[in-house]
Amino acid sequence: MLTKPEKLTPQCAEVFWKFADRRPIYICEGQFLTQLIWAEQYEVLWMQSDLAFYLLVGEESGHIAAMMPLCAEEDIPAAVRELEDYFANEVGRDLKIYAVDETFAKVVSEDPELSARYEAVETRDSFDYIYEAEKLKTLAGKKLHKKKNNLNRFLKDYEGRYEYRALDCANVCEIEAYHMRWVENREQNLEDPEGFLTGEERGIFKVFRNCAAIDCEMGGIYIDGQLEAYSIGTYNPKLKMADIQVEKANPEIRGLYTIINQLFLVNAFPEAEIVNREDDMGEEGLRQAKESYYPLRLEKKFKIQKRG
Repeated sequence: MLTKPEKLTPQCAEVFWKFADRRPIYICEGQFLTQLIWAEQYEVLWMQSDLAFYLLVGEESGHIAAMMPLCAEEDIPAAVRELEDYFANEVGRDLKIYAVDETFAKVVSEDPELSARYEAVETRDSFDYIYEAEKLKTLAGKKLHKKKNNLNRFLKDYEGRYEYRALDCANVCEIEAYHMRWVENREQNLEDPEGFLTGEERGIFKVFRNCAAIDCEMGGIYIDGQLEAYSIGTYNPKLKMADIQVEKANPEIRGLYTIINQLFLVNAFPEAEIVNREDDMGEEGLRQAKESYYPLRLEKKFKIQKRG
């Protein structure tokens, strides 16, 4: 039996992971902090049954859709049917599921009954970028030579002036003040008609406000004693994967993004073997930046929709 839909809050983490840990999920939507950051942007609600943890999201059209149910692989067909019944009886619309990973899409496509009604469609703009952690930490090899040059230029320009620091809840006010400066600089240089960054900001500030209740790592780069870059991420020990949910740096300082990327991984996630730096949202500049680090693979995502 399904529970009543509720807003996603930091206190939902335990029940989220109860279901998310039932199979390996590498996409960022399988990480609780990612869901929490974007919960306001997409008006996320959650509910559960014995089978799965379900996430409901608002579409631009104003209609309700779902995100990939979190459950064991063998329970995927039953979870889809349970969600299908909910949409038919409570929502009054055909089921549509976003942010579906390759395993989930394959199971649905191979189920004779479900595949007759639903198709899985690749959504390239939402593919996650997965990297080898060691390569991001060392920047070794010809492919990353330009990144290494940027790093060396930063080290030369700011020798004796910069410092990496692990951050925690005691630093939240300082981080938030820096982030607002970053926003002001961005608004002078970029247009954001779809409001993705605005929604991201609301989610990030929610993390700040609920710092003590959220399991995450934070780190920052200080130059001349002033915070100029910071990052927030989480670690999945079962997957040996770090997920970088937030990374902000002063774009006017050459090499700063490179060094916060490197030092945050080295210091916060020394045991990580792979790193998920999430998707590019179809934004060309962001896509080029992520591709410039030469990902190990793109973690595919799909949407499940009614045929016809």
